Amino acid sequence: MTNSLLLQKYNTPVPRYTSYPTVPYWDEKLVAEKAWIAHFQDAFQVDRGISLYIHLPYCEKLCTYCGCNKRITKNHGVEQPYIASLLKEWDLYLKNLPGRPLIKALHLGGGTPTFFHPDQLDTLIRGIFKHADIASDVDFGFEAHPSSTTRQHLETLHNLGFRRISVGVQDFAPEILEIINRQQTEEEVQQVTEWARELGYTSVNYDLIFGLPLQTPRAHPRHHAQTGTVAPRSHRFLQLCARTLDQTQPKGLFRSGFTFGPSQTGLVRTRPRFTGRDRLR
Repeated sequence: MTNSLLLQKYNTPVPRYTSYPTVPYWDEKLVAEKAWIAHFQDAFQVDRGISLYIHLPYCEKLCTYCGCNKRITKNHGVEQPYIASLLKEWDLYLKNLPGRPLIKALHLGGGTPTFFHPDQLDTLIRGIFKHADIASDVDFGFEAHPSSTTRQHLETLHNLGFRRISVGVQDFAPEILEIINRQQTEEEVQQVTEWARELGYTSVNYDLIFGLPLQTPRAHPRHHAQTGTVAPRSHRFLQLCARTLDQTQPKGLFRSGFTFGPSQTGLVRTRPRFTGRDRLR
C-alpha cells in the first residue's frame, strides 16, 4: 500500500477509542442485563477469542490537552484497590462465559499505565491470565509516559508477553511541554526507546500531537529530525481539536497557521516501513 493510500485511509474522523462502545453505537435505550448477557454468550459461542482494553486512569499531573477519563493524584495507595476492582470485574465476565476465553489482544491505556508499580501490573495481568487461554499470535501493548517508565516496567511487561509500546512524546519542544504541563525530557524518551529495543520489543511507537499551543507548521521538521534520531517503528500524529481545551474556542488560543476541524486522528509515516497495521509494499 502506498503512502498516499495509507494517509487517505487513516486521516479520517474517528471516535475516541477510550469510549466503549464507541460513540456511534451509543443508544439512549437501556439494555436489559439478561439480554446483554445472552448476546455476550452467543458471541462467545461463535468465537471464544477476545480482545481486552484495560483502562488505568491515574496520573500524577494533568496534561492540559487531555480529554481522557483520568484521576490526578500522587497517592499511589490507590493502585492496589483499583487492581483488585479490575480483577473483580473480570470475574463477573468469567462467571457468564460458558468456557475459558482465548485472549488474542490486550492493551493497557490511561491515564498513565506506568503510574502503577510493575508489581501491581504483574498482579493484574497474571490475574487476567489465570482463567484464560492465550493465543499463539497475541498482540499485547501498553502506553508509556517517558518520565515514569522504568526498565522494571519494561522487563515485567515483556516477561508477560508484551511486545508493543506506545510512548507519549506529544512534542519535543520544552516550551510546549511546559505550557501543556507535561514534564519529560528528550533524554527520557530516548532511554525508554533504547531499553525497549534491548529487551526485545518489536514495535516502538511515538504519539505526537499537532495543534498544541505555540506550535507552528515550521516546527514539524524538528519532530521528524528528533524522532529520526532514535527511529521508532512508527509515528502517530494526533490532531488536537480546540474544543477539547475550551468549548468556546477563544481567539488567540493557538498561533496562526493551523486549521482545526472536528476531532480526528491521522497517522503519518516519515519512514516507509510501518503505519498502523498496514505494511508498505
